[in-house]
Amino acid sequence: MPMLTPEGSAVSPETDQAADAAPVEVMDSNSEMFNGIPTGYTDEGYVYRGNPNAPITMYEYSDYQCPFCRRYVSQTEASLDDMYVKSGQVKVVFKDFPLDQIHPNARAASVIALCAAKQSPSAFWQMHNLLFETQDQWASLPDPSDFFDGLALQVDVDKADFDACLNTGDVDTLIDTAYADARALNFQGTPSFHFVNEETGDAYDLVGAQPFDRFQAWLDAMIAGEAPADATASEDAGDNEIPYWATAEGLAPDPEHPGYTMAGDEYRGDVDAPVVVIEYSDFQCPFCGRHVTETQPVLDEEFVDTGKVRWVFKHFPLNIHPQAPAAGAAAECAADQDKFWEMHELLFENVQAWS
Repeated sequence: MPMLTPEGSAVSPETDQAADAAPVEVMDSNSEMFNGIPTGYTDEGYVYRGNPNAPITMYEYSDYQCPFCRRYVSQTEASLDDMYVKSGQVKVVFKDFPLDQIHPNARAASVIALCAAKQSPSAFWQMHNLLFETQDQWASLPDPSDFFDGLALQVDVDKADFDACLNTGDVDTLIDTAYADARALNFQGTPSFHFVNEETGDAYDLVGAQPFDRFQAWLDAMIAGEAPADATASEDAGDNEIPYWATAEGLAPDPEHPGYTMAGDEYRGDVDAPVVVIEYSDFQCPFCGRHVTETQPVLDEEFVDTGKVRWVFKHFPLNIHPQAPAAGAAAECAADQDKFWEMHELLFENVQAWS
């Protein structure tokens, strides 16, 4: 669901010593390599990178259409690989968590990545990287199939076998299982990370595209056999746990993406407003429409425009409104071009025409 760049983080001498002193097991000579890192498959069929016997496993739950997942990949992932994955201390397992209601092309992207994975782990990482690098080009397409077909030509795959995989639905179970795993961990947004100490079984969860120094602090603690200072053991997390987006950190304005919270929700109003209002809404709901046309303008004039309130929007499409998810997706696609609120207004103004 994004903070500082890795270059903006300081590395303490103690951290360097811990990384240098950590034992590195000899890799299997038959391991496939990608960018100097061993890569292979877990027993469940998901692709990993790093030492298969690493003491710490980091399960990354991600959505290829999520801009915050892309930011994590572009700003933080390489530093984690350099410090922890290449040294053999951390193994990263990628698991798909496509948020279909707001990212309509995410599942199709997961499918092509896993179809590449069926041919080799390296092909998976090639496709994974291409999908994030080109996200702006395919995220808003009504049908990204032709674009994805072009990506496949840039990856080391047998095209006929790749196309056959797309047509058989062989990878659907992997996506569905990973999605269910994420929900079982109470994850509600992307990216989300589940860390496991393979020796003790202790597990901890971290949500959001956090800055490198946050990952660094967590991994250094776990490698030392300790719990991260600000973590709650995942087994203690229950249904009543406050989701990341609702925490002070998740609701904080994202300095690199004006108009978005750190959790990725759109907002309007002064970043320093003393009060934050979170609105749950459904674009097909007539009562939501009445609020937008009759009440919201008054609230904006008196509270939002004067800097007293910051207004955060959350999607809440109801089953009785079958076209609401598509409307929400349209708003998010407009958001990719910084036009969320314009689309928000148009959807409510024209609900009779499209619902």
